[in-house]
Amino acid sequence: MTILETPAIDSEVEEVAKQKIRTLAQTFLGDFVERVAVLGAFDTWPYIDHISRKLALNNHVAVTSRYLYRLINGKVLRMRTQEHPGFAPQFHFMGALLDQIISDCSAVIINFSVSAGHFIEIDWCYKKSKKTLGVAYVRATSGLEQGSCENLRVIETDDGFYSMCQIDSADGHTVWECMKKTSYCPFISQDISKNVIEYFFRGRDMEMVAIENIEVLSSILNTKHPVSNIPSIEMKKLGFDIMKDDETIFTRDCIYFILMLDKLSKSSYVNRLSPIKKMAILQKTQGWSDSISSNLNRLRYFVSKHLRDEEPFKSLKEGFVDIDNIGINFRDLALFLKDKEYVELKKIEGVNGLEGFLVKMKTKAKKLVKFYRSL
Repeated sequence: MTILETPAIDSEVEEVAKQKIRTLAQTFLGDFVERVAVLGAFDTWPYIDHISRKLALNNHVAVTSRYLYRLINGKVLRMRTQEHPGFAPQFHFMGALLDQIISDCSAVIINFSVSAGHFIEIDWCYKKSKKTLGVAYVRATSGLEQGSCENLRVIETDDGFYSMCQIDSADGHTVWECMKKTSYCPFISQDISKNVIEYFFRGRDMEMVAIENIEVLSSILNTKHPVSNIPSIEMKKLGFDIMKDDETIFTRDCIYFILMLDKLSKSSYVNRLSPIKKMAILQKTQGWSDSISSNLNRLRYFVSKHLRDEEPFKSLKEGFVDIDNIGINFRDLALFLKDKEYVELKKIEGVNGLEGFLVKMKTKAKKLVKFYRSL
């Protein structure tokens, strides 16, 4: 292999990135007993996120189809679920992912939206004997003029009221009996699927609550999932200025990009240009011969003699790296990192009209390298 045949992806750096993302994923996932799955239809996402952050503040691990939530360095951080090797990458269907999430958590919270079925999730929770809390968002937690069902218990908190169904799983009560009553039931009124409600009648460790004020969730969660005494996670190299970018920096692509940029930044400036661009430039340059490509010193001498003051070599000598030499499909990530002041980007038009994007590390990127190395 000649120096112009460098592979597009550095297998050594890629393997390091895989190892680092596995370490991060395991850190986020924590112990089984502290994991709580938080599920719901797409229109309940604000509630899912709200509950997940509250759980994380109580030092639990909240797992959703989109993110893992964990309290790290005293702040709730998120990692994309798809970045965890044990979840999304091996599944092609959302149902399989949700089934795996439920299996890997000790408890489940399900958010009910209007007329939503949630049948599959409830069925899995029931069959797996999961501790399950169903949350219905209603206009009234109890009946005013018509009166409430005798099985409805209203609980007062510092933030307001919520109600819960107290039907015993052993008495054989059915939803059809509930439907015949004229008294108020927030769950029936919210039009939650009847077969879903019956699972809560049958499950020994399954409860339903109805709330009309989202602030009440704090009291409910503090009761059902109080603050865990498991030691909090501390990552000493993870600075506050980097923590706010958690969803991006806790990804394999970002780890690979930053570590590869660091590696190339320390290499010969000639090697910072992608092999394809290098060949395109040099083959059109007077005095170039294919034999030069077999020797790095001869190539460096040739560039220094003929092209050192022309782009892209001028910028490469200043510490920039050809983004295509890091790998394909990284421009969006580079733009994000530029906006967040991790890197500097430069678009150049070089020898023979060749265009390209160059990238250079800034102080935040160097700090990020230290964090990745510390994992």
